[in-house]
Amino acid sequence: MQILLYSGFGKRENSTKHPQIADATRTVTGYLREPCSIMSPVFKIERFPSDASPQSFTYAYISEFVRWYFVKDWTWTDGLWQCSLEVDVLASFKADIGNSEAYIERCAHEFDGAIQDKWYPVTTDFETEKVVLSSGWNGVAPSGGCYVLGIICNANRAASQIGGAVTYYVMTPSQLGSLMGYLLGTGFLDDNGFPATQTATQQLTQDTAKALINPVQYIASCMWLPVPADLISDGQDHAIVLGYYDLDSNVAVGQYLEAVVFTMPLTGQIPIHPQAMTRGKFMNYAPYTRLTLNVPPFGAIPLDTSFCEMGSYLRGQVWCDPITGKATMRIELHPDATYSGSGAVVREVSTMMGVPIQLAQMTPDYINAIGSAITLATTIDSAWRGDIGEGALATRSYGAIGSAIDSLMPQVESQGVSGSFLATVMPPLLTAQFFKVVDDDNTEFGRPLCSIRQIKNIPGFIKCRDAHVDFSCYKEERVRIINYMISGFYWE
Repeated sequence: MQILLYSGFGKRENSTKHPQIADATRTVTGYLREPCSIMSPVFKIERFPSDASPQSFTYAYISEFVRWYFVKDWTWTDGLWQCSLEVDVLASFKADIGNSEAYIERCAHEFDGAIQDKWYPVTTDFETEKVVLSSGWNGVAPSGGCYVLGIICNANRAASQIGGAVTYYVMTPSQLGSLMGYLLGTGFLDDNGFPATQTATQQLTQDTAKALINPVQYIASCMWLPVPADLISDGQDHAIVLGYYDLDSNVAVGQYLEAVVFTMPLTGQIPIHPQAMTRGKFMNYAPYTRLTLNVPPFGAIPLDTSFCEMGSYLRGQVWCDPITGKATMRIELHPDATYSGSGAVVREVSTMMGVPIQLAQMTPDYINAIGSAITLATTIDSAWRGDIGEGALATRSYGAIGSAIDSLMPQVESQGVSGSFLATVMPPLLTAQFFKVVDDDNTEFGRPLCSIRQIKNIPGFIKCRDAHVDFSCYKEERVRIINYMISGFYWE
């Protein structure tokens, strides 16, 4: 029986690679040692040519068996060289394997970047990127914005009486300062001790008048908002009606409130993970990326990264009630900067956008009164958002090697519960934390594909989820082929 021997040829055990039959280094005649099998034959060779060294031959082909073999060993016995072979099932059935289809779990030729690759651990090295978002209220100083005053009066103005018996005026800071200066100064009472708008028959002593007449009591509410007055008013200056008294327009004016609710935008773009381009877009999602939206006065808001598939352009639409100062922000994601359509709603949170202002008759210094009314926004730990929860990275067996994802602390979510001028000072920020994955070895381990493919169209490393061998071979050969395909092999 003829045996084709090859020297200088090397390959991985789990590879389909084999040399060309015509490239055999030496052809020898051998005799099967009895008993032996086709899968593990043993041959005795009478003699080698003087220029041949048997130890250099490491691979073989036997045409009668139609199989390729690894040379396991050479043994000198009874004056003859004895060659022990072991079938190379991947090379012997390469054509049949290549023509078959299988569910490819991982491979080196192509990959699906949307599939999370848990093969590699995450390091403690991470990057933080902050994006300053554009908002309609940031940068409005406490001396700017406007004030919405609810004043109890006998005015009969349907357009301004949103609150029924209370008329709401929108005032600039200077207009409110003029009103408070007039009410809390000497101008509201004349020299005879009664309101300048009263008749002589209603005279009171000045001390009695000051004790009984408190003009500030007719102001039911005062709310500061970080928006210009013309956004929510009728844009016309009107004389103030305070209780029973019509104030002169030269003394105090305000604009009628027309907007029951007004809106403000918040826009920005979510950054991408620095490894997303090379490792796959799954790096833009938890647990590799954590996104936190810090929007005073709404607080710290963790974002669900699974919504990022809908787009990376973020828009927060804020609806605010100018009377109560309460606001709701709906966060949406859009595919482009046009923000067209409704977008994907990520979160919706509510808080106090306005700042309630305490007005006191005993404090004629209005500016200091406003300054003393500033209250810091308090936060509550309303939810401990576990972004790493059930979606935590489950690493494979790495011995003592761990993944930084396993030790991540949960994100804290906080929400503002009272109005604060901090919203005008602290800009809205989107903070992205990017956790990095160790270097990969695509050639040896591949990347996730999870798709059915024909084997011969996927060069390099291949790992199948499941495999079926329906071509003609021995049972043990079938078991070996399936084990190689499931554990990983190389199509070469």
